This record gives sequence, C-alpha cells and structure tokens, in this order.
Amino acid sequence: SLGKGLAAASIGRLLEDHHVSYDALIFGHPDIYNDADHLERLKQYRIVVLPNVDAISDREVAAVEQWVRAGGKLILWGENGTRDEELRPRSENAFAFCQPGSASLNSLCSPDSAAKAG
Repeated sequence: SLGKGLAAASIGRLLEDHHVSYDALIFGHPDIYNDADHLERLKQYRIVVLPNVDAISDREVAAVEQWVRAGGKLILWGENGTRDEELRPRSENAFAFCQPGSASLNSLCSPDSAAKAG
C-alpha cells in the first residue's frame, strides 16, 4: 500500500539527511522472487530496518532470527510479521522471538532481547 512505501521512503530520507549510507534488501514471495541472495547478505549488516513488512515467509523469519541471534540488531518500524507470504494472518507475530506481544510495532530486536524472549 501507499503507506508502506512511504515508511520505506521516510527511513531512506532520514538516513540520507544524516549522511548515513544504506542498502535495500528485498524479501519476496518464494514462488515469484528468489531472495536467497538477499537473505545471505544479511550477514554483512550490523543493523537492519524492516519498514512495515507485514507479510514474511517462515524461511525469511528464520534467516532474520538467526542473524539477530548472531549479533544483528533489527529495528521493526510499523506493522511487521503479522501475515505469512500468502497474506494469511499469523496466530503469533513472526517476530515474537524479539519481544513477545509487542514485536510488530516500532521496536528494537537485539541478541539480548531475542535471548530473553526465547
């Protein structure tokens, strides 16, 4: 939706205004887009921002969780992890490993918070 695109653009603008270089990783539906390369590239980053990534596959979540537990810091901005890749609502937020109950809206997930959560 337009709001989701604005969140990503807002983050990009914020980083640019503060002269912080950034990259974009694309997570996609497994039947349409092979995102294995992007998931592998997670290892290059210390911080990743997910802006309104409401739909995400279990495979993508597992890769992000593994990256967080290995030391990455994840910023969840907006609604994240509420649906699977088929847009079906999840019974539990995909990022509950970060902070159970509050992981979908504006939170920081670090190895410490992931360890406490699970």
